[in-house]
Amino acid sequence: MLCRGGRHRIGCRGKARRDLRDEQPAVEAHGLREAFSTHQPADALVNAERALILGGPAAHDVLISLAWSGGLLVVFALLAARTYARMRR
Repeated sequence: MLCRGGRHRIGCRGKARRDLRDEQPAVEAHGLREAFSTHQPADALVNAERALILGGPAAHDVLISLAWSGGLLVVFALLAARTYARMRR
């Protein structure tokens, strides 16, 4: 966050602050970034929690959340096992 004069917020001393996000233009995502931003694991988890709390249909969102969790677990377990095997050599 910056002050009106462009200095860091520590140097503002009570002046009105502004956020840098207000000045930066939105960047369009293409390809893999667009696919990931559309299908984020946290988004599926939040949708599942919201549906469970509010009493709506939650099966689809819960299954997607579990699939993301299982997929991430498998990927990082394989990476950890490979790293551990290399360290033991």
